[in-house]
Amino acid sequence: MRILPILLLFLSTPVFAALNDTGQGLCYDGASLVTCNSGNTGDGAIYPRQDGRFGRDAQAAAGLLSKTGAGAVGFDFTRICMSGEAAGTGTCPANPTPGTEPNDWACTRDNVTGLVWSIETIGPGDWNAATTTHPANHNGAIRCGFGSDWRVPHSRELQSILHHGVTDPAIDVAFFPDTLSNWYWSMDEYAPNTDSVWLVNFFDGSDLPGEKTLNGGSVRLVHGAPIPDGNFTVNGDATVQDDSTGLTWDRCSWGQNGSDCASGSASIHTWAEALGVAVTANAMNYKGYNDWRLPNRTDLESLVAISTPVLAIDAATFPNTPATPFYWTSTTYAYATNDAWYIDFAHGISPPAGAKTTPMYVRLVRGGQSFDALASGAAHVPTLSEWGMILLSLLIAGLAVFSLRRDARSFSSMVNLGREGVP
Repeated sequence: MRILPILLLFLSTPVFAALNDTGQGLCYDGASLVTCNSGNTGDGAIYPRQDGRFGRDAQAAAGLLSKTGAGAVGFDFTRICMSGEAAGTGTCPANPTPGTEPNDWACTRDNVTGLVWSIETIGPGDWNAATTTHPANHNGAIRCGFGSDWRVPHSRELQSILHHGVTDPAIDVAFFPDTLSNWYWSMDEYAPNTDSVWLVNFFDGSDLPGEKTLNGGSVRLVHGAPIPDGNFTVNGDATVQDDSTGLTWDRCSWGQNGSDCASGSASIHTWAEALGVAVTANAMNYKGYNDWRLPNRTDLESLVAISTPVLAIDAATFPNTPATPFYWTSTTYAYATNDAWYIDFAHGISPPAGAKTTPMYVRLVRGGQSFDALASGAAHVPTLSEWGMILLSLLIAGLAVFSLRRDARSFSSMVNLGREGVP
């Protein structure tokens, strides 16, 4: 009987989709891995309040995160057999091996978002095959208890399984073993040019639009309710509540003020300065709160309005966004740690990251995954293997960043993005 295991699969899935953390449970200075203690990332440090200090990843690093399944840092995954039974239940082995038989491992359930992912990589090929042939093949037979509704994921869903603490590939390979360090198709068209769609690069986590006819994209199919877009409420204190994520945003870019952000002017900052903006805001009890932080890559990406053809952010909710809207995140670029992730809201792009010395804009956030490792008194000390990973990254950083940026710009030119001034 398959009904009971499938029912249990649904019952163990969250009713409301939540954000995964970035996978970055480590802390950095300008280029190097450092211990996530008060001296390195505390509010008096040069690089304060960065990604590795907050959220599920920091909670996991401190040994304080309870999981349904397992996974690197804050990720929480469960292997699912072809039959639909979870690993260790029914006849599905505790450690199933990949395959196509009923008791073989065929899918991975994300216990945070509730999505069930096929572990199979299909392709590379073009977008038409990705969205027609491959879902039809999955839906033609029972896979992981589901005989229908397999689909190509949205870009935001693909990004939800990115692991920004590792690269090549940028994913937890213990639960997604068949992952190429290359581009994966999403189902989201690129609004300024619908001949193109969004792809996510699982080498490093960048995303860019590419033409539908390109044969360079692979497919990983998903099953489940889509991760919701922002559900915004503008508050009277010029903050914005997103009920889909639990995050509270400053309606204005830092430097602007007023209920519609029409006064003042948005200011630009290096990465260290951007991290410090949150310290300044908290010291002045900015808008009545003292727990502001620079958003991590996943937080900030949740504001991207992917269907907007002009400015990839909800302009009514976040008015007077600058015309060249490059915004810092608190997440260091794992492949070259003298860089950090930013988002270009002119197009909604997260290209290979920018140098931490480059000035960009700041939009603060609070709430959501608000666990603070320093508040708990549990700072993560890097392991020898983590130190080794960073040293290796630094050795090849120069060549890697040059190559990635060159490839990204080449890929972008295929859809005539026309971007200027990318850091």
